[in-house]
Formats: sequence, C-alpha cells, structure tokens
Amino acid sequence: MTPSRGGVLSALAFALTALALAPLQSQALEDADVPRTNENRTLYAIPVPLPYDSLQSAKPGIEKSTLEQTQFHLWSYISSDYDASKIKRAVVTLHGQGRDAWSYWDDTYDALLNATSPTKRSSKSSSSTSTLNRTSLKRDEVLILAPLFFNNQDTSAYQALDEEFDSQSIVWNGGDWAEGADSILPDTVYGSEEGQTFEAPKVSSYEALDEVVRWFSDKNVFPKMETVLIAGHSMGGQIAQRYALLGAVPSASTPVHFVVANPGSFAWLTPERPEPVDDCPDTYNLWKYGLELSSDGTWSQRYLKSFIQQSLDAKSEVLDVRVRYSEIRLVHYLFGLDDFGPGDTRCQALTQGPHHLGRGQNFLQHLDTQVLGPRREADAAQHGSDNLQGWGKASHTSDFVKGCSHDPMCMWLSKQGIERLFFTNADGEEGPRGVGDDDAVQAKWYPWGVNSAASHFPSRSTSTMLAALAASICMAFL
Repeated sequence: MTPSRGGVLSALAFALTALALAPLQSQALEDADVPRTNENRTLYAIPVPLPYDSLQSAKPGIEKSTLEQTQFHLWSYISSDYDASKIKRAVVTLHGQGRDAWSYWDDTYDALLNATSPTKRSSKSSSSTSTLNRTSLKRDEVLILAPLFFNNQDTSAYQALDEEFDSQSIVWNGGDWAEGADSILPDTVYGSEEGQTFEAPKVSSYEALDEVVRWFSDKNVFPKMETVLIAGHSMGGQIAQRYALLGAVPSASTPVHFVVANPGSFAWLTPERPEPVDDCPDTYNLWKYGLELSSDGTWSQRYLKSFIQQSLDAKSEVLDVRVRYSEIRLVHYLFGLDDFGPGDTRCQALTQGPHHLGRGQNFLQHLDTQVLGPRREADAAQHGSDNLQGWGKASHTSDFVKGCSHDPMCMWLSKQGIERLFFTNADGEEGPRGVGDDDAVQAKWYPWGVNSAASHFPSRSTSTMLAALAASICMAFL
C-alpha cells in the first residue's frame, strides 16, 4: 500500500523535528578517564530513590516493594574528610558537555582556596555593604559536590564503577541530562528471587538534583547548613538555569541560590526571540529552548508533568513557573566578556543570539523587557508608579567578567565568581525564597512532601547514607 502524500509529509516533519532536537554528542568517557580519589576529593555514589509517580503505578506486592527498596546512584565528587557538623555552605558545581566532573570540582576548590586566603574584600552582597574579612569564611565550613551525569557513550566508565562498587549508575542519552530528561539506564530491577526482574522506572536528572538538595538541607545530617549553591558553567549552566525554572528544589528551611555561567542556550519564558526563527518555526520555542506545550496541550517530559502543564495554563490558578523563576527564585548570571564561541549551533539556540555572550545579554534583556516589564506596568497601573509591590528586591543579578572566554576556571576564580559562590548569603541570615518551605505550590503538586528533608522512603535513613559514604571512601582507598 502506497502511503499518502499527507502521511509522508507528516512523517518527514516528525523526523526533522526529532533531528532538530537530537541530543548533542561528545567524546566518550573511558574507565581510565574517571579518577577515583585524591587527598582533596572522593568519588561517591549518591543514592537516588526511584520516582514517586513510578512507584504509585507499580503492581502491588513484590514488584512495588522491590522498587520501593531500590536505589540508583548519581556518581559525584565530594570533599574528602569533611565534618558534617561544621558545614554551613554546600556548592554543587555542574560540569559541561565533556562530563569532567573531577575537573569542575578542582576548579571550584581552587576558587575556595582563593576565597579563604588571608586578605580583605568588599562585599557586593545585597545583604551587606560592610567590608568582610575573607578569613571569616572557613574552608572546613564549605562542602563541594560535583555530580557526574554519565551518558550512553560512557559504557566503559560506568560499568567499571558498578562492578567495583556494586552500584547502579544512572545514565542519560547524550546531553539530555541538561534538560531534565529521564534516564535510559538502569533498565532492569532484579527481585529477591532468582530470575525475577522488573522494568526499571526512569529517573530525571532533576530528580537526582532534588535528592542532592534534600540531603544537604537535612539538618539531621548538616545541622549548621545555611546556604546551598547550584552552580553550572556551559552545559552545566544550562541545567542550572532550567532546574531553577522548573525544579522542585526540596530545601526545607535552607535557602538555595543558582549560579548560571556561559550557557550555550536558555529556556526562554516567552515566544519572542532577538533573531529570526524562520529556519525552525515549529521547534524554536519547545523545551529545552522555551516553554511551549505540544499541539495536544501536554508537557513533553515526565518530571512534574501535571504541575508544569497547569502552571503554564493561563486559566489555571497554579503559580506560574515563569513568575516564580523571575520574581522569587534567586539566580545569578555570570558571563565572560571574551566568550564569543558559538556553543550550541542548532537553529533553536541561534534564535537567541550568535554566541554565548550575545545569548546571555539577550536573555537579560528578555527578562527585563518581555517578562518583568509587562508585570511592572500592570503593577504600576494597579498600585501607582510610586507604590510598586515587591519590585524593590531583585531576585536575579548579573556580572560580566573581563578577560574570560569559555573557561570555567577563569569564571570561578574571578572576583565575581568567588563572590557568588562563597559570599552569597555571607551572614547566613536568609530564608528560602521560592524553594523548600517557601514554595507555595508544593502542598498539592509535590505529593511526597518535598518541603521536608525526611525521605518518603523509610529504608533510606540518614545512617544509611552515611554508611554508604563511609563504604565508598573505604573502598576507594583499597
């Protein structure tokens, strides 16, 4: 039977859309590429419980109980020999497309050494205009974590770790981890009886970050924790910006700040673009480049799907994620003034600008004129221009760094980078804004009680996590 012309065109359109949004590929990580430990950092497998919605749909009985007790692992580099009772600040540093998490940990540690050097500095923090002594920041009060988002090319690396540490590494397709996509591996969960298997639920990279935030915000583990920083450069900047926009961020009473440095693209909040969209009119505003729903009115990803669909519905009373992101959550942008690299060369990214720096400048203008501007005008019309409600507290900041191109070391070691990573909320007096206990949507849309640092999985206790960490460290030295 010969397909109709309309059917052929529909298939072609679908193929072109898939190609246009295909994940970016990079060089594979081999086992030898992934260092285990050194005197400063340790490779650690963070336990990640399976998603709540997947467990709800599991068959009652052995399948559900097996999945409830199953944990996958997000490999990460963490500061060695830290004392959890002293930690006040956690810096989660997110790698770029190359997935060299160890290098990002080292760059962040070098910046910490600089930040704790015995010199004085003037704080540009909104919370203080006084001169702060750098020695007031103590190195043993800062914990650095660098997650490693394995992809399907890294077979040698993650299989070696799983065999060495009896873990179940979470693996994503290409660079899909940067947009909150579901994992592709593990694909099987093994039951207690021989030959018993179940299809493994998929894990979003945002669910993995949720678990990191939940752990750091647990005052039973880190009783003095004051601030969590989610900081990313390049593709790491992409996941930081998009997680700030959509993530649950279960931080309880702990404030969370996001640092977005030199990303190859942004998730724009409205359909307008500074460059022509003629070459990709049907895809330029789809996730990860925008917030457009599919033609049937649904969201394209599983993570918080129902909430996001309702949030983007103008008729819904659910808090709009665009409002939460632009007016409430605390996001800091860093741009290298010499970063003229094209980065993502797909049409959807090019509609945002010609290069990293240009896209950053355009996104800031987009926030000011197309997102915040209309709401300022509406607020002024309602309350009067001299009595604007809530516009005095800027939730977003931006810094432009001289002499830096597309280089995470240069960005983190800059004065601006050190300021954002280590002296944001320097006095520790902030509360959470738009995250954790301050997120107005969580009571209904995060059914597992995401504002609480306590897990909904009885088997995953604080002692379990500490035991896993101790085992990982011990094995690394064997």
